[in-house]
Amino acid sequence: MKITHLNPKKKHGLVVVITGYGKGKTTTALGLAVRACGHDMKVGIIQFMKGDIFAGEWEGIKKMKCDIEIISTGKGFCGI
Repeated sequence: MKITHLNPKKKHGLVVVITGYGKGKTTTALGLAVRACGHDMKVGIIQFMKGDIFAGEWEGIKKMKCDIEIISTGKGFCGI
C-alpha cells in the first residue's frame, strides 16, 4: 500500500461548531485541535461551560507545544 500525502497549495481556516446533548463535544474539539496542531496550525476553542467546573483538558493543552487557545465562557447550567 502506498501512502501519498496531499499538500494543498493554500491553507485556509475552518470553523467547526459542535453541539448536542450528553458527552463527547469537548473530546471531539480536542481531537480536531490535536490534528490541526500536527499540521502547525493555530487553533481557538470557545467552550460554553455549564458551571464553574475545572476541566483537566485545559492543563493538558498547556503541556502541549501547540498554538491552541481555549476561551471558557457561559452562563452556567440553566436547565430546560
